[in-house]
This record gives sequence, C-alpha cells and structure tokens, in this order.
Amino acid sequence: MIELINMYRKNKLEIKSLKLRKDICYDEIDNWGAVDISGGRMGKKHDFLTRIKQTDNVIDELNVINDRLETLQNRQKKIIEVIDKFEGLEHKILRLRFIDGYKIADIAEELGYSEQYIRNKHCELMKRIEFKMSHEYKVY
Repeated sequence: MIELINMYRKNKLEIKSLKLRKDICYDEIDNWGAVDISGGRMGKKHDFLTRIKQTDNVIDELNVINDRLETLQNRQKKIIEVIDKFEGLEHKILRLRFIDGYKIADIAEELGYSEQYIRNKHCELMKRIEFKMSHEYKVY
C-alpha cells in the first residue's frame, strides 16, 4: 500500500510535468507557424517546408506525451480504487492524507477530531497496512 501511495505521488508530479511540456509544445507549434497564415515567430525566419517539419516533430512529441498521460491517469484511477476499498474514518484519513495532500493537523480540523487522535489513527493504520503488505508478499 505504501508503495502505491508513493507511486501515486510520483505519478502526480510526472502528470504536472507532462502537462507543462504539453503547453510548451502548443507554444512551439504557434511559434513555428506552420498551421496558420501568419507564420509565427520562428516561421518568419524559415521556409514553409522547415516549419512543417518542425511542427510535425512537435506533434510527434505531443503524441508521446498524451500516451504517457493516459497511462499515468489510468494508473492513478487504479490506485484510488485501492484506497477506496477502505471505509469510514480510515478511508477519509487515507484519502485526505495521500490523495489530497493534507497534513495531519488539517485532517483533524477537516474531520472535527483532535490532532492527536488523527495522528494515532494514522499511525495505527500505517502499521496495519505495512503488516498486511509484508504478510501478503512473504516468500515461503
């Protein structure tokens, strides 16, 4: 479970990075100007064939980015499905802590419990998850 949560966090960062790269690609397409009459900034310095080639390269990169984004977003959904198997307060704590990125104090305030109570519940939950995971994957 802890590995899934760590993967979720890493995926979340990679998704942000890919979305930024995607925005940069769209800016590049505009700069090369092969898709509009104005020619873009870079298009004025290069012939039409060069602009088309450069735009095609950027579109290829966009396709790779979109494929990776789809893979990561599907993985994120599956991780959330695992977390959603927990119920009640445990589910709320896991979701707020690891999916929404809340701190323990913020979770306590959000749920109307003392910070110490949530801290204890969180610690207990993590021990249970680690114990369960270590026994599920034990090699005999």
